[in-house]
Order: sequence, then C-alpha cells, then structure tokens
Amino acid sequence: MGRDKAEIAWGPRPQWRAVADLLQPVCAQVWWSCTQAQRTAWGVGEAGILDHAPDLGPAGGLHAAFTRVPDAAWMVVGCDYPDLGEHDVRALAAAREPAAEAIAFTAPSGGELDPMLSIWEPPAQRTFLRLFAAGERSPRRILGSVHLRTIAPLNPATLIDRNTPAVSARPPLREPSLPRASPPGRPPDRAPH
Repeated sequence: MGRDKAEIAWGPRPQWRAVADLLQPVCAQVWWSCTQAQRTAWGVGEAGILDHAPDLGPAGGLHAAFTRVPDAAWMVVGCDYPDLGEHDVRALAAAREPAAEAIAFTAPSGGELDPMLSIWEPPAQRTFLRLFAAGERSPRRILGSVHLRTIAPLNPATLIDRNTPAVSARPPLREPSLPRASPPGRPPDRAPH
C-alpha cells in the first residue's frame, strides 16, 4: 500500500477511529492491534495491543489479542473495509450460537472466508493459538479448521477490502452508519487491525 491503511480517512475520521466508533455500541471493549508509535499517536493507551510476534500481519495481531484476553469472544474487523455498516456488525453479532466456535462473513457466491470480518469464540482462539505455535500463519486456514458458521453480508461490496492503492482510491459506496443500541447478550471484545 505504501501507507498506513488505519490512517486513511474515507469519511470524516481515519479508519482506525471509524471502525472503533462503529464497534463501540456493540462490543464490551474496543481494542486496537497496533504498533507502539500508533498507540502513542492515537492516545489509546493500554487498549492498544502490541504484537508479540511483529511482522506477521493479521496473524500477529490475532495472536496478541487472544493471549491478552483469552476468555472473551473477539469480534475482529480490519481497518480496510470502509463499506462496513451498522447492519453488518449487528448481523455478525446476532449470528453467534452455542455450537459455533467462530462466525465469519463469506461472499454470497461461495467465496473465501474473511477472518478480518469475524467473531472468534474462546474454543476457536485456542485452536488458533495451538496452530500458530505449530507454525501456521494463515488466519483463513485456521478459521476454516474450526466449527464455523458463515453469513453473507447484505451488500457483497462490504467484503471488498482496500488493500491496494487502486482499490483504495475508489470512494466508499456509502458513509458507514453507526449503531445506536447494543444487541442483547454478551457483547464480544474487538481489536480493529
């Protein structure tokens, strides 16, 4: 990308803040997977989780989060999904069920799982940590190895991440709306990454 995706502002706020604002009413606590420099610049203090294994991308961030608060469900949302909206976050939270170790968005056409738009329950986290310790670094492969419930977003464009300069230059389809009230039940914790 050549620049920090978390700092890109597709709306009035940089993505690290927009994602946190979107999650705040739905999650018990919002955490950030970030570098020391980001934690300082953003003023998030101890809510900024530093990777124990730097330079491993999302796998390093998930590892740090799951070891920091191991007994909580984690809603994981990447900072490069500017089309993510209130209804998407609520749908993900509402899809939780006792038999599912994880919930993830997948494209309606049967596309790949998206580990950066998912909820990891403690059993899935334990599987992640075990496989990570054995050398696996693909959150998608690990997520696919647990008892998983998948859901499709209302708008498939929600799953378009902004990982390249060309895709990043396109404006979001809409300004993401913010949730107004928390859903019933135990809200998951979340670390924007």
